[in-house]
Amino acid sequence: MISKEFGSDFHYYQSNVINAEYSIFNEEHLSLFLSGRAALYNLLNYGIEKFGWCKVGFPSYYCHEVVDFCRNLPIEVDYYNYNPFIHRSLDWEDDEKSVFISVNFFGISKLDTSFLKKSIIIEDITHNLLSFKTSSANYCFGSLRKQLPLPAGGFCYDPNKDLSVDLEVDNLSDKIVLQKLTAMLLKSKFLKDENIEKKMFRSLYIESEKLFELIKPDSAIPDILKKMIFQFNYKNLLEKTQSNIQLAKRKWRSNRKVKLLSSNQNSEMGLLLLCDNHKTRESLKGFLIDSNIYPAILWPNQKTKKDRFFEQKMLFIHSDFRYDNEDVRFIIKQLNFFTANV
Repeated sequence: MISKEFGSDFHYYQSNVINAEYSIFNEEHLSLFLSGRAALYNLLNYGIEKFGWCKVGFPSYYCHEVVDFCRNLPIEVDYYNYNPFIHRSLDWEDDEKSVFISVNFFGISKLDTSFLKKSIIIEDITHNLLSFKTSSANYCFGSLRKQLPLPAGGFCYDPNKDLSVDLEVDNLSDKIVLQKLTAMLLKSKFLKDENIEKKMFRSLYIESEKLFELIKPDSAIPDILKKMIFQFNYKNLLEKTQSNIQLAKRKWRSNRKVKLLSSNQNSEMGLLLLCDNHKTRESLKGFLIDSNIYPAILWPNQKTKKDRFFEQKMLFIHSDFRYDNEDVRFIIKQLNFFTANV
């Protein structure tokens, strides 16, 4: 018997394995790091040393843990006022020594940066991983563990192949990967109804996530993680995710309380829901958890009043390759039931 629950962290996954030589991460322009934030840190440090970059700007609506990780670099760290659900333009001093962090938000929205003529553009494609080959940015980076069944991992894409960083494996990077991998294996057993209590792997997930804040920027990825990164057929996995999302969009019933945000490019990371207010969001969150559907809030702890306003109305539901068509129909059935009765 297989237990059913939806969302939350990835369990250990062994499907869609390919020969490592065919992996997209054999791309010569890609460099691998322990995390997405470490990839960005090293890219910024490279630009500071080689090109004299002196300022980096992040959108106000963002994962602020990434920003904080880069604050000890010898570069001015600033925010530009931008929320993808409100703004279509912004103020930015376009300068050749400035770095503009553009974000592909949830695979749904990203800013048109064609107005920038001098600034260096670095795009965060964590939510749309395969877009690095079509991005117009000078560089791309991303975290791998948000869309893929990996315990850690990040990357940087440099079209010029100039980025060179000396990395070393340390005890903390080993601990993070092994601890997260243990949690993934235990969750797999839990989902198969083996004698595993949820708290056994939940505590490991939570602790390992906290450890990401402590990693050294020059930490290399352990060999076991490197082997995992190179073994998956990511194209197939992400295509299955997109197939699930398109099915969900077809089954979704429009309503006045909860809006399903989507992209005309069919590039969504998952199901992004915008509720009419915080009370509806909290009611929906509780209802979903009671249905064994575990939504996420992307991103918590926003800084500005406008960004917090949207944070408090948003929910994200995973609908990735872990789930078959029947699973997706169940998720949408529960959502439609809630919105019809709220």
